[in-house]
Amino acid sequence: MRNRKFIGSAAVLLLVQSVLSGCGNNTHNYRFLTENDSYHPVERPDANYTSGLMLMAEPTKIYRKGDNKTVDRLNVFQHGEYAEYVPMTLEYGLGQVFYTPDDIAVDSLNSIDRNDRLLSEDRPYAGLLFFQGAIHNHYINDYDPTRDMRRTLLAKIGLTGSGSLSEELHTAVHKERELIVPVGWDMQVGQELAFSLGVEQHNRLLSWSREIAGRNLLGADVSSNVSATVGSIYTGLDAGVTFRVGFNLPRRVQDGTIAPAIIVKDDMPGAEPDVMLQNESTDDDSGFDSSPLEASAPDALDNESTDNTEAMPASPLESDVVTVYQPEPQSEDKSWHLYFFLGHQNRWVHQDFSIDGRLFGSDLHTVEREPVVNEFQYGGQVRFAKNWIIQALFAHRSKQFKTQRKEHSFGQYMIMYQRPFDKY
Repeated sequence: MRNRKFIGSAAVLLLVQSVLSGCGNNTHNYRFLTENDSYHPVERPDANYTSGLMLMAEPTKIYRKGDNKTVDRLNVFQHGEYAEYVPMTLEYGLGQVFYTPDDIAVDSLNSIDRNDRLLSEDRPYAGLLFFQGAIHNHYINDYDPTRDMRRTLLAKIGLTGSGSLSEELHTAVHKERELIVPVGWDMQVGQELAFSLGVEQHNRLLSWSREIAGRNLLGADVSSNVSATVGSIYTGLDAGVTFRVGFNLPRRVQDGTIAPAIIVKDDMPGAEPDVMLQNESTDDDSGFDSSPLEASAPDALDNESTDNTEAMPASPLESDVVTVYQPEPQSEDKSWHLYFFLGHQNRWVHQDFSIDGRLFGSDLHTVEREPVVNEFQYGGQVRFAKNWIIQALFAHRSKQFKTQRKEHSFGQYMIMYQRPFDKY
């Protein structure tokens, strides 16, 4: 049995290796996220959503239609005649999440836990080791940043049960820290090859900025996200809104929580206009003003001929401009940012493997889920030394199942090394 679970886990790792090997010698950005209920500054329960780990890689190559046949086939959001002008970026990585009941010292469903209730009334042990891949389509409007939009196709595949290696990690950490050793992993959600497929859209709703201290910007914005996900890992609808305020706000908003299904992130990180495509000519007195969140368009645009611009198609967003992006220059005043954020997420849940168990099998222990879950998030992010980003996020999540004793809180820390994107 133990050999079988390691074989299953090795199969997932081989899948990751095969995908990564197909990416050539592209330079990557990297993000590492760790989530744990012990990170929360106020509540530190060792229960419910116990731990999450994720390492994500993002190639600096920017794709367009025709660059990669596999990407073209998978990308369901390409816009016909406009597709060749829409920048696409890829992201993939490996993650693990696991969940536990309130009392990990009880080893029988008929036992009374420390809260004077049957363990069978609490959530089951559940773990997932998964690979995640995403294709992001970026639509940026230079005249009006509130029309920025990003559409994403996201897929997960992984192993639940013993193949997730959750028991091994949980036990090892608790032994190392001389904490209570969990004894109930034999009752965990069983092993299954699990999957989910999601589509997601982000929109910037409001944007404001003011120049201070040279070219540094004090700014604020509000963005929304909506998504739909189907699969045995998670099936549901998600919607949320995030408010940010700070200095030199990047287009990319803070990354959200690993669980249950989707990593929340906004437009292409650190980008500025490179090529402007219009359906009418542009003159120096046209009143063009780049996004207040970005640097000015390159001077080369002023000297570029516009004789053939009338033949170009209109924007897929029915606006005046489609912008193709390249990375923002690492100028001295743009090599750092600092901002704080508040966010709220609503989830309408139809399937959650950590509560409902396996989709294609029966499990020893499951509970009745709550159909609607709310989550409040807050935190901050800082960029320093040009390429390094650190973020702290804290979340308070409402009850996820009917017999849950109380709401749950946890924290997240993220570190990212971000290189400039290649020219488009």
